[in-house]
Formats: sequence, C-alpha cells, structure tokens
Amino acid sequence: MIEDNPGDARLILETLKDVRNVEISVEWVDELKKGIDLISGNRFDVLLLDLGLPDSEGYDTFVRAKEAAPGTPIILVTGLDDEMLAVKAVQNGAQDYLVKGEVDEKLLIK
Repeated sequence: MIEDNPGDARLILETLKDVRNVEISVEWVDELKKGIDLISGNRFDVLLLDLGLPDSEGYDTFVRAKEAAPGTPIILVTGLDDEMLAVKAVQNGAQDYLVKGEVDEKLLIK
C-alpha cells in the first residue's frame, strides 16, 4: 500500500483485519518513490495506491506505479471522487478506483 496519510492507512489496515478466510499481509510506505523501490525488489499480489502523495500527484502517480509494476494489479484508493479520472484509469489498466470513505470490507477485498 502506498498511502501518505497515516489515518487513511490505518483505516485500510483495520478494514483488512476484519476480512475472514483470506490471509492478508500488507507492506505500507508513504511515498511513491519508496513504493517503487519496494515493488522493484519484491512480488506483490496487488498494489493499493493513493493518487495524492508527497512526491507524486494525480493520474501521473498511477502511470508511474504501473510502469514500475507492469504485472501487478493496481487498485486506486483515493479521496478524489472524480468519475472521469476513474474511467480513464480503469481503461488504462487500473483494477479498480475506490473513493476513501466509501470503502468497506467487502468492497476492498473484492
């Protein structure tokens, strides 16, 4: 998970703890560069990505993450409720676009 807001990260981690019958392990970093460094040396099943980070903002954040992890599904979890951006990201390879505050356990695990 690449998320700069500790409160949002904690909420996602707590939500994932409530998931039953699925073993989930999460690595969390707070900047895109740190995430790219982590991705390049490891294999992950999925990347949860915020689009508003200290070192990257908006759609470009998704593009850079996708280039760094071309085979990894990317789920955007962002506070930006932008339908046009969501459609563009999904059309260009994002697995899903979730808006913070609207994400529950079932939606996140799906």
